[in-house]
Amino acid sequence: MAVDLASGLIRVLTKNGDTAGAGFVLTEGGLLATCAHVLDIAGAHPGDSIQVVAQATDDTLVATVVEQYWRSAGAEDIAIL
Repeated sequence: MAVDLASGLIRVLTKNGDTAGAGFVLTEGGLLATCAHVLDIAGAHPGDSIQVVAQATDDTLVATVVEQYWRSAGAEDIAIL
């Protein structure tokens, strides 16, 4: 079975449009996962909106950093968008 892995990848952008790092699609409903250190690079914090790019389509989307699932880079280093 062939799987299109690119359809599950996102690119997290900084405020000036540079790439801060990668993320992954978790659900069809739109939950995304990345690392807190990637959002640190992007200048985003819990509750902020951030731009991401879907690798499969090159669409730029806006996601919100979910506060209750933020774990700092010095701890568990996870962020859900």
